[in-house]
Amino acid sequence: MKTAIDKGWTKEEAMSRISFLDRYPMLSEENKRMGPALQRENVARVWDVLTQK
Repeated sequence: MKTAIDKGWTKEEAMSRISFLDRYPMLSEENKRMGPALQRENVARVWDVLTQK
């Protein structure tokens, strides 16, 4: 995330490009369906913390 901020990515760009689902997959079927949306929300939260918004 820090690298994305340093590169000048927008929050929306980071939300669409950053994912950890390949390294930390969702286990349940319900979470697998919701995984991409949850990942975007988590990226947005971390972005806000790191940029203090």
